[in-house]
Amino acid sequence: MTIQLLKNEFLEKLETSSRFASSKLSSTTSLQGVCLIGEENKINFYSTDLNYYYHTTLKNESNEKFKIIVEPRKIIEFLSLLTEVKIEVEIKEKAVIITQGKIKGQFPLFSDVDFPFPQKIPKKNKKLKSLFLRKTYHLFFLPFPTMKPDLY
Repeated sequence: MTIQLLKNEFLEKLETSSRFASSKLSSTTSLQGVCLIGEENKINFYSTDLNYYYHTTLKNESNEKFKIIVEPRKIIEFLSLLTEVKIEVEIKEKAVIITQGKIKGQFPLFSDVDFPFPQKIPKKNKKLKSLFLRKTYHLFFLPFPTMKPDLY
């Protein structure tokens, strides 16, 4: 499958995502990469170092569905050498091929089996009573432990 993207937008998302990928954990290669998940009209970028998770999206015109993990540093270097126009990203079974005109770069994919995704949190609206909030705030943000909240 082939996807057309704007080089600068793709490069920006990949650079930011790569900052959250682990460079120290060499036993799991998927932690060193950025997970790209293609959905309807967008690409999700996920990365983690197991302490922090990062997620962003990039809108595109393709409806292709895919899930791959790429090594971002080599791709970032390659993209920084290209001019500011559209690129074609072709996703194959074991590689990603990025093309712009006659310039072509091929990059291997990591296994997506071991990539740890953050736990999904259901989106439910919660209500807090203002009295609870005021008491809790005063417990954590009193300047001196001996001061009482009603002195404010």
